[in-house]
Amino acid sequence: MEARNILLMVGGQNKASIIKKMLEEEVSLSCLASLLRHHPNCHVFLDHASISLLDPKKGFENI
Repeated sequence: MEARNILLMVGGQNKASIIKKMLEEEVSLSCLASLLRHHPNCHVFLDHASISLLDPKKGFENI
């Protein structure tokens, strides 16, 4: 990835499953959004609905 900065804004319950895959599963080509976790300057902005499926035990309380 050549972008210096990436801003990702996600909203809505319909995005909750992909956000769960992006943040909780292994980085892989089966979930291309997970590749953003390797970018040194990626900022992800999420609403409450889009994080509704995240496991609170995984440590995403600052989202």
